Amino acid sequence: MKWLIYPHQPRPDGSLSNLQLLRLVRGASRVYWGIVLALILGTQLVKVELLEAMRIPPYIVGLLLTYWGILLLYGAGPITSHWSKMSKACCFLGLILLYFTPFLYWWEQAPEEIYYAVNAFLFWSCTIFILVLLNQMASELALRTKDKLFALEAHLSVWAVVLMLGIPLLLTVIYAFYFGLRHQTSPFAHLKVLIQGSPGHMSIIVLLPFALTIINLWKTKQKCIDLMRN
Repeated sequence: MKWLIYPHQPRPDGSLSNLQLLRLVRGASRVYWGIVLALILGTQLVKVELLEAMRIPPYIVGLLLTYWGILLLYGAGPITSHWSKMSKACCFLGLILLYFTPFLYWWEQAPEEIYYAVNAFLFWSCTIFILVLLNQMASELALRTKDKLFALEAHLSVWAVVLMLGIPLLLTVIYAFYFGLRHQTSPFAHLKVLIQGSPGHMSIIVLLPFALTIINLWKTKQKCIDLMRN
């Protein structure tokens, strides 16, 4: 019963300690709500006039909460042999993402600015890599707890992020440059027009990888809660 008195100690059967599970629960929960909040503020379903007046993107609030959760996931320790590298990479990319966040907002205000456009592209690139890592981490936890079905779902979500976010982003940028060179116009300004003029069903395709990641984070949290109760 030593692990009950010292929650940071592994259990006798080699399973995760209560402290690790608690950090995983808190981390997954914060990342979950952080992504949800960032999407709500990013799609302007809710407006924060104070931040907009200061030219600060409102969705940075959700991203800060997400980064807090990522730090907790990293603090859970080596869940698997790959967990430490994934969580460390996620922390690094999350920090870079916070740096690039204002540029996406500023590029929307001035789409012809090359510096803003490049940093906005890097913002979305970091976002995609973070989503991939979060789903991979969910898959690693599922493998550690011998939940093969959840591991498969999380692994498929990784491919969904790449196919529905990564490839479309790359193709959109290539087409914008092709259009700009052909018509002797700014490709970055046309890129914004291209995104705004995309059909409504494209929004569903873009949001689906986020939804899958959120679902996997919720399952991760619930699985850790169930393990703590056992």
